[in-house]
Amino acid sequence: MKNKCVRKEFQIRFEDQAVQRNMNFDLAILDAYAKELKRLEYYLEGRAKKHQPNYYAQLRTILDIGLILAMTILYEIADINSFEPVQKFASHCRLVQCKT
Repeated sequence: MKNKCVRKEFQIRFEDQAVQRNMNFDLAILDAYAKELKRLEYYLEGRAKKHQPNYYAQLRTILDIGLILAMTILYEIADINSFEPVQKFASHCRLVQCKT
């Protein structure tokens, strides 16, 4: 709930002051986590860009692949060349069964 108006609307639904204070506390914690997560994501994205800039940039051009998913794919796969033939990669992704 980033929007302050939405937060207020949500809070006034509860008349009990204790509930409202607890909500304020929870929202403050969420804000702190969100701030720290943004800083961590920024740092990790910088590392990914330095580690494998071309692969990372290519992943980010794919529709619906955001920051976290791109880094997950990048570090899960490591070296794409280790998946020869392509069927090994499809199997690794659990898209097909690997036949030997």
